[in-house]
Amino acid sequence: MSTLCDPLTDLALLVGYKRLGEQAGNESFTDSASAVSGHDLVGFGFYFALAALKLAGALKGVRARHLRKTVGPGFSRLADTPEMAIALGLTSLKEHI
Repeated sequence: MSTLCDPLTDLALLVGYKRLGEQAGNESFTDSASAVSGHDLVGFGFYFALAALKLAGALKGVRARHLRKTVGPGFSRLADTPEMAIALGLTSLKEHI
């Protein structure tokens, strides 16, 4: 589930985590990352859509383990997060393609 030196994919996954955590300021975050790295963010919406779907798959697996009685704090909050990640990815595709 990792990438090999693909900064746009890595940035997109980080933004996905931030959005699911409901932290504001993603635009300024991506602008800063672009300025520091020197990478152009053309096509970032596509990368974000893929990262959101990747994140949804991982979250679905965590949720499934919880339903099989994995215990610990925070698992109950994961009920809707895979669907939220999918919605973020689809919205990104609609906006950028």
